Amino acid sequence: IMIGRLQKVVSNPTESEKAYQKALELDPNNDDALSGLAMAAAEKGDISGAAAMLEKANANNPNPRGLAQLAETYEQLK
Repeated sequence: IMIGRLQKVVSNPTESEKAYQKALELDPNNDDALSGLAMAAAEKGDISGAAAMLEKANANNPNPRGLAQLAETYEQLK
């Protein structure tokens, strides 16, 4: 997850996405990895995919930050 975050910071979205996917292979319900992958999907224009990942993350562990991200993603779908 940290590698994914660091790759995002250095503007390497492909490697960021790979890192989050690897984290999800190890732990399919990891909220941080789902959230990170959702943000990567949104940056690539896949807003529906991002919303689906955020829905899964929030179903597992609803929290204010995650719900705010989901709300922002829904706004982008309008």
